[in-house]
Amino acid sequence: MIKLRRTFEVPYKEYTLKVEQTEYASNGRYALQAYVDGDPFDTLTVNIEAYDREFPQAKVIYLNTNHCPGIKEALQDAGLIEDLGCKVQSGFFMYPVVRWLR
Repeated sequence: MIKLRRTFEVPYKEYTLKVEQTEYASNGRYALQAYVDGDPFDTLTVNIEAYDREFPQAKVIYLNTNHCPGIKEALQDAGLIEDLGCKVQSGFFMYPVVRWLR
């Protein structure tokens, strides 16, 4: 990932995540990195280039609900994403496709 764009606070379970919006160097797709108290928590997105033709917009992201169950709902409640109602597969897991609203 490269260059920080913006930071948002998001309540998630017992944490207040500081979510940094950045982008993947390989394709410019948005990426979200989360921190708790300044320490890395998790990368909230996955970079699945195989679907770039189906979802070419940079603001369309694939959420890593495998690592962070409930993160989609937390980001929706914070007004940061819109669920597009579909998922993409990578390996054994299906990742929700969402639009970044900020």
